[in-house]
Amino acid sequence: MSKKNVTTNKDDWRNSREPYTIELTRGNGVLTELDMNGHIGWDTLKYMYWSDPKVSELSRQGNRLELSNTSDGVRYILRVAIERNQLHVSCSCDRKVERLCHHAYYALHHIITQSGIHYFHSKL
Repeated sequence: MSKKNVTTNKDDWRNSREPYTIELTRGNGVLTELDMNGHIGWDTLKYMYWSDPKVSELSRQGNRLELSNTSDGVRYILRVAIERNQLHVSCSCDRKVERLCHHAYYALHHIITQSGIHYFHSKL
């Protein structure tokens, strides 16, 4: 887990609209479940039984993706900037979060489960 993304005081948590960085241990835009597991905050763990998201790609400009994540009738927009060794992820939910918000976490998890760990590599 990256120390730069770890905070202890909820007042110091970031807004979900600010990009959050995930280090890709395999590089080349490959996102694994192991990469994601270090980015689950306590706030996300509360939503362990969140219903399956419906994730779709809205737009792509170079290495930047805009994704729609809809669950229980509510739609959130995720923005993902892809680098060979990092993903920078933000969510429109506008919440204070320790790491990834549950909308971003479950959308990314859904993507690698349904489309494979090379999904972001194909967008580089």
